[in-house]
Amino acid sequence: MNRLLFVYLLSSSLFAIQPAPKGVIGNILNEQEWNAISQVLDTRASKLFEQNVNFLTPEKLGLSCPIEKDPKTGRIYIHLKDKPNSFLGTGCWKTVSKSILYTPKPKIVARCEVNKTGFKEVEILKKLQGVAGVVKLYSFIKRSESHCDMFLEYCNSGSLLKVEYEHIPIQESDYFQLFDDILTAVHGIHERGYMHRDLHRGNILLTRKGKGPLRARIIDFGQTISLTKDKDKSVVITKSNSPPETFLTSHSNIDRRKAECYAVGVTLYIIVNSLKPAWTRNIVDVRVSELSKEMRLKVHQEVVRLWQESSKTIVPNTLAGDLGLLAHELMNPNPKLRLSLIDAKTRLAQLRQKY
Repeated sequence: MNRLLFVYLLSSSLFAIQPAPKGVIGNILNEQEWNAISQVLDTRASKLFEQNVNFLTPEKLGLSCPIEKDPKTGRIYIHLKDKPNSFLGTGCWKTVSKSILYTPKPKIVARCEVNKTGFKEVEILKKLQGVAGVVKLYSFIKRSESHCDMFLEYCNSGSLLKVEYEHIPIQESDYFQLFDDILTAVHGIHERGYMHRDLHRGNILLTRKGKGPLRARIIDFGQTISLTKDKDKSVVITKSNSPPETFLTSHSNIDRRKAECYAVGVTLYIIVNSLKPAWTRNIVDVRVSELSKEMRLKVHQEVVRLWQESSKTIVPNTLAGDLGLLAHELMNPNPKLRLSLIDAKTRLAQLRQKY
């Protein structure tokens, strides 16, 4: 081979520019910034990583973003926290922004900066990896005794909270996949011996890949507890998703799987109706511990009455109506009659064949 041609081909392969993830160029980075980052990662950065220098500041490399290698997994991240349109939100003990997982193919991920309170969530999430419908954990990097970063699957379509607040109707063509994702995920969490305990519309993220179906991912495992231990813990943190039996008995006497079935039912109801069930909307203002036994019984009776009345508004033999009825049965005020997740999945499969 001609020597000059060989040198040219070699240099071209060394400085090949990786394609940027969709939505990055022109929205977060310009093309010049991306090309510079990609070129540095193929040259100077790789040499520094070999010397166990894993966090590279923008000043060190003359770039607009810091770059980091996770020494445990070998994954390389480009942090976009200080760039426009990269902020994703905040939680009780975390701040979330976009990063780019560079290898093997660049894609956007969610970087969660977590304080010590959130360390428990990391450990739970590790144990739940592989459960379909649970958000994927790519890396966990401990910064100090009080700070760590989680790198999670990025969901590009917001949350069910956004669906409800902005009255965004979900297309009927997406109903079955979303129902299946949520039922499968929560059942899988239970099979691993845990209950999520904070299952609400803000903790159900939505994502769509290309022209594929809308998918659901469950996030935020900071309140997750064992199904069999921690009997002193309340069964549900989100009051509006608390099953009616919490007004009649102590949390230690409640069937935890059935309690979470109720929260699943509320979540599925929102998918079909874009709002919460009528009887859950004011429960958030009720402090059970401050109610007398008589008042608790009255509240429970009112919930039962509203649940029974709501079934009259369901239109049978329509997709929305039949799925709404499935959600309705998951919210049965009587936990003994409440639909289980396995039975709900069976019913869902039957409805798929029907429609």
